[in-house]
Amino acid sequence: MNFPKIHKITINDFSLYKLKNEIELNLNDGVFCLAGANGLGKSTFIAIVSYALMGIVVDPKKNFDSINQIPEFYKRNEKFAETFFDGRIDESKRDLAFVSLEFSIKNFRYTIKRNFFDSTGLLEFSRVNIYTGEETVNSNNCTESDLLNLYKTYVKQDVEIATFEQFAFIQCFVLTFDESKKLIFWDAPVMNRVLYLFFGINPEDADMADNLRKKISKHESNMRNLQWNITQNERTVIELTNPCLVNLDIGSAEALIDNIKKKEEEVNELINTIEKQNNILKECNLHISDIAISIIDLESEYEKIFSSIQNIEVTIDKDFQIVTLLREIARKILSDEDVTNDFDMLKQRIYDVSESMKEKCQNDKMQDLKNIDKQISDKKQAQEEFRLKKERTEKILIENKNNIDNLNIELNKLKFDNEKIIKQYNLYLSANNDDKIEAIKKVIDKDKIQKIEETKSRDEAKEKLKNLEAEIRTQYHKAEETFLPIFKDYATNFLGLDIDVELKKSSNSGLYLALSVNNTERRDKFQLSESQQYFIDIALRFALIEIGNSQTATMFIDTPEGSLDIAYESRAGKMFGDFVNKSFDLIMTANINSSQLLKQLALKCRNEKMKIERMTNWTILSKVQQEEQQVIENAFNEIEGALNGIG
Repeated sequence: MNFPKIHKITINDFSLYKLKNEIELNLNDGVFCLAGANGLGKSTFIAIVSYALMGIVVDPKKNFDSINQIPEFYKRNEKFAETFFDGRIDESKRDLAFVSLEFSIKNFRYTIKRNFFDSTGLLEFSRVNIYTGEETVNSNNCTESDLLNLYKTYVKQDVEIATFEQFAFIQCFVLTFDESKKLIFWDAPVMNRVLYLFFGINPEDADMADNLRKKISKHESNMRNLQWNITQNERTVIELTNPCLVNLDIGSAEALIDNIKKKEEEVNELINTIEKQNNILKECNLHISDIAISIIDLESEYEKIFSSIQNIEVTIDKDFQIVTLLREIARKILSDEDVTNDFDMLKQRIYDVSESMKEKCQNDKMQDLKNIDKQISDKKQAQEEFRLKKERTEKILIENKNNIDNLNIELNKLKFDNEKIIKQYNLYLSANNDDKIEAIKKVIDKDKIQKIEETKSRDEAKEKLKNLEAEIRTQYHKAEETFLPIFKDYATNFLGLDIDVELKKSSNSGLYLALSVNNTERRDKFQLSESQQYFIDIALRFALIEIGNSQTATMFIDTPEGSLDIAYESRAGKMFGDFVNKSFDLIMTANINSSQLLKQLALKCRNEKMKIERMTNWTILSKVQQEEQQVIENAFNEIEGALNGIG
């Protein structure tokens, strides 16, 4: 396989990053680390780059084991990106915001550009031969959908896998360690697919195995359903006492009734959706109204302050020099001395103090006016965001109302066209029991025959899967001499304990790699600390990438430093450094407070192979973070010192 190497990332109008309308990152060989405090959007950055490559953001509610098939996993996550980026991008920027990537796979340089809210096409796509400069994609007459299909086709071809969905799976579960912290070692369905993709003869086998598992699962589900039907019908036969017969295709009638129920459920779901959208509209209107009142109050305050600037009253009786001069004048008057000069000095001092106080008061009021003006501007911007959200929701609401109308028309037509069948079915349900018993017995016999056929098909699929698994065992043992030392080197150096893995088979989930620490198998995650779980799993990914025979690769790591034991921080940094020094790249995020990991990595990679990007340049710090800004700055300086060999 050949994995992507990222060269350039451009992110435009991503509202979460308030300090930069455009972020342009040129990546060199080695480590690119986005470092900052918690809550600034580090994990979101990993999701952005992953979305650019795959066109999906993985919904944390859709675990792979609940889907258990690579194409279906990809399909079920296609729509989540819009939900994920909603709120991270302002309403006014939805059509403007985009992410652009430049990366290479094998001998080809790719450039792609995506909108965050439309995963059905690419805004731009080019593929250029690195050595000849030949552009292999002519996008002049292509639609955005055409560009996406071309992109998927070429990625599949250049990565050398069977489907684009397989590439997305590898990107999600091997080339990315994100905030979801999905662990291959303790996720049997994911582990099983990884073994097929990395140790199989060809990627088509992995696709075939996926389809066989789907067939086995479907056959077994059908067998369970048929057995349940047989049991229920046999019980019904026993319970019935009066015969009945209805000249009706029961299966077709039941399918019709089910179809009617499904459409009624769709109508109810749309009704619920419309209710939610109406609530959103109410909230938008409420916010718009509240903000309008706030703006009126601020404008009133502005006028009040502006008017007061012309009528500033000043008090001079507390000025020390004026009080002193008055006392001196009083003394001289009592002593019958000349006070002409003193009065002139008093007059000048009163004038100077008065003007100074007026100027200061005016400056203060002007600053107040600027602050109010800024508040009014911010309120109007917020009001515009709610107006845009309201406008978008109103459009969706109209569409949903039209959908309900169309569904109701379709539903009424379905009922009208099939009125006779519906009446016959209802009669059948209350028909004479003798004939009904005969009809049920026929259904039982039919289900029993079907169950035998399903069992036979299941067993045939199992046999084919067994043969594929035997081939995987052979291929794994051939690769074991290379793979195992690489993995053990990463994992043992991190953990400091004796690590081993062994290929085993589970009756439920098929082949998997069993992890042993000090000769004890650790099948459950709780048998290791969080730090050990995460970084041993990362070590497995490093080893898989190495044995994938790709000359280059870029791995994404959202560093789980929150759970990292202090004793392991430097070891983790060294492990990352070892990976990078084998000509692979890392795009990682890290909390600047966990500086030991970054410091060790910086000492190992230096400036030649590591770049630190300060996230404090991208977005606004919270009040707490601002108070600790010097601590953050010191941590950055320490890491940058390590990059220069000071440590």
